[in-house]
Amino acid sequence: MAIVVDGKRYDKACEALGFIQHLVETNQASLYKVKSELPSLSHPLYEVLLTGTPASINGITSNQAVRISTEKSLFHLRKKTG
Repeated sequence: MAIVVDGKRYDKACEALGFIQHLVETNQASLYKVKSELPSLSHPLYEVLLTGTPASINGITSNQAVRISTEKSLFHLRKKTG
């Protein structure tokens, strides 16, 4: 399972997500700080997280991009492995 916190600075997210911090402290979860790709907008960054391809390759450069991804995503890999 992955939890992505969108629209919050890393330090503020850590302060606000006490339960998640508890899970990390008790070794029930891991915390990773992700360096953002550009443009730092929601839709392009979800594409980066799910496919591993930057906007210069996947073509998703704004939140207004309305199309199905042309890249292989985690969902494709999951479906392929059953």
